[in-house]
Amino acid sequence: MVDSDIAGPDAKSPDIDRSLGSEYAKESVAEKLAKAIFMYSFGGGQQKGATTPQLRLAVLNPEMNPPFVTDALERMTKRLWFLYSDGGLFRFESKQNLNRTILDREEMVRSDQERVRDYAKGKLNDMVGEAHFRVFRYPHESRDVADDTRLSLVVLDLHQTATETGLPKETEKFVGDIAKQHGQSFRKHANTLIFVAPDEERSAEITEAATRLLALQGIDEDKATKKRLTPEQLSDLAGRLKNAEAALPSKLAQTYRHVIVAADKKTLRAFDMGVQTYDGRTTISDRVYTTLKDNDQLLERVDPALLIGKRWSLWPDEDDMVNGKSLAGYFTQLTHLPMLSGTGVLRETISRGVERGIFAYALGDGETQQFDTIRFKESMPAEDCELMETAWLLRPAMAEELTPKPEPAVTGPTGLPTLPTPPDVGDRPEVDGPLPPPGPPKIVDGERRLDWVRVQMRVPWEKWGDIYNEVIEPLANEGADILVDVNIVAKAEGAIRENTVEFGVKESLSQCGIDAEVDTR
Repeated sequence: MVDSDIAGPDAKSPDIDRSLGSEYAKESVAEKLAKAIFMYSFGGGQQKGATTPQLRLAVLNPEMNPPFVTDALERMTKRLWFLYSDGGLFRFESKQNLNRTILDREEMVRSDQERVRDYAKGKLNDMVGEAHFRVFRYPHESRDVADDTRLSLVVLDLHQTATETGLPKETEKFVGDIAKQHGQSFRKHANTLIFVAPDEERSAEITEAATRLLALQGIDEDKATKKRLTPEQLSDLAGRLKNAEAALPSKLAQTYRHVIVAADKKTLRAFDMGVQTYDGRTTISDRVYTTLKDNDQLLERVDPALLIGKRWSLWPDEDDMVNGKSLAGYFTQLTHLPMLSGTGVLRETISRGVERGIFAYALGDGETQQFDTIRFKESMPAEDCELMETAWLLRPAMAEELTPKPEPAVTGPTGLPTLPTPPDVGDRPEVDGPLPPPGPPKIVDGERRLDWVRVQMRVPWEKWGDIYNEVIEPLANEGADILVDVNIVAKAEGAIRENTVEFGVKESLSQCGIDAEVDTR
């Protein structure tokens, strides 16, 4: 007992002092506590053992901090072989405690490292989740990861680590090979691959946590061993087993924190998800998805103007049209582009671009420019925007040239006049100008007709679509020339990214040919 726990070259108490730091070692806190507990345990008094206040009184001096005692006692109860703690008393006994039993069992488990790793990876498999990605676990070579258009999460093995500053050479080569190759062929859809890797400094914590859990499970399932344990030890075993069952998932979640994707010019880009508490509900896939989304590496919505802008260079200025299937392929193949959360993102983008007149959507033969359908400046459901070989996006000038001109209006049998040509922009009344003087009422077919309408309102942004459908469009359908003066104020304390304004708002306005003043603070 003395040689094992209290004093001597191999005693555990002095080793605990050294592991806790120089201040503990200088004062020999754990060693003094062990000697005090020994005296209280075998001193012949009625109380067999010592309470924490008694131990503080026994070892503290004016230069020692009281928390030293608490920290040292916590370590001692987990490491010493003959120390017992129950009922608020710390005592030594001649028989070995649960610590020695656990240590012996851990040595048995540690001898089979393949079993330990497989057990840890089995727990990790349950934590990954497949709601956002197609998952490939621990591939051995590039052909183990499919080459298709779906977003794929590749879970790297325990030894394929990453660090806060970059990737070790072995991990970098392995990930790079998968991003470039699919077996003996060139990988086509490299921009759909996402890798998640364990942290190099924390990787060993996973195997240690798995070893401890397997050891405790082995003791709990060994009836012969459990018969030798006291009720206090059985209670201690149950508590340690519960803690170990929670510790392994927590270590896995904290260790698998590095997200890696292919980047421009055959490079790799890594994101650190940080250390987070595992709550049992948020999967690793959830965290990966959120991290990529927060860093604009994965988009759920795209401004249509970006498809024709210079930022991504998807549509050369000299080309009047671009193929829909090819456009969709760019986002799965070109690694300088962000990933899209699904094919529906691009369809919805095209739908909004058609409605805003940024481009047209056409179906037909692009080579001969013979199109069966041309949709331009009209509402178009996203599900109608098929991304196939015969689908094309056309620039506005080409769309207007190919779109059949409407027949001139003819007076009907009721004698209704044709609609007048809308006045030039310069003839439109100013929005903030005075109302025109009232004139005599105009009655057409028994209805009172108006010359001029002005609507002033303050509208929440989410109601803008309703304003277009219920106010602007009905007036336009009456043949009115519509002028809308827009004043947008967006406030969010430190939350609006400058890139959103510079590359999203301003570029979209420019592409639409809208002259706007944009002020920022």
